[in-house]
Amino acid sequence: MTGMQETNEFGEPIIAEPVNELIPEEILADMINLWSVFAMESQDRVPISELRVLMRALDLDLNPTELAEVRKQIDPTNEGFIRFDNLKKVMEEKLKEVDTYEDLIKEF
Repeated sequence: MTGMQETNEFGEPIIAEPVNELIPEEILADMINLWSVFAMESQDRVPISELRVLMRALDLDLNPTELAEVRKQIDPTNEGFIRFDNLKKVMEEKLKEVDTYEDLIKEF
């Protein structure tokens, strides 16, 4: 072991995200990748104006009422920005609402 940190194709260090049992690994990886595209330079936040685009990129096409509800959850202090932790909380809730294939089979 050399003690060197693993890097991505751009030479940037890869930061291990804690395992989140409520969000599947594949979706969490998508969230992290999207976040890196939308996040403002080194500020770890995304303007709230990007909320609809961000949700659509995560395969959640919300109607205006749902979007307003998510906006309240994701920006409770009305600062005008999305924080990654709040995004994860919202995604956890939204993923709970989606029936999995296994759930549908059980119901059938």
